[in-house]
Amino acid sequence: MSKTDFKTYYANPEFRKKHIAYMMERVPCPDCHFVTPRSNMTRHKRGRNHRNRMKQIENDKSKILEENLKLKAQIDRLKNHFDTLKDLLPREFESDEE
Repeated sequence: MSKTDFKTYYANPEFRKKHIAYMMERVPCPDCHFVTPRSNMTRHKRGRNHRNRMKQIENDKSKILEENLKLKAQIDRLKNHFDTLKDLLPREFESDEE
């Protein structure tokens, strides 16, 4: 659609009303989930609020990854401990799965 076509289309009051409503609709930012009008999305992405929220998201992700690594290490230690205890048990106490 060229500029002249849009101008003639935008002159239609019904289209103009729908278009303004669409542009003023509040939508979440796909990156930081901050809710802002569609017409301000580009401005929001360049702003301080978006940068701060993205930094916070990165910090949260790194904390979650650290916790995940700690939990994996604990699971591995428990598995090793379980295997050690299993080896120490006499054979008569083992389950009848075999």
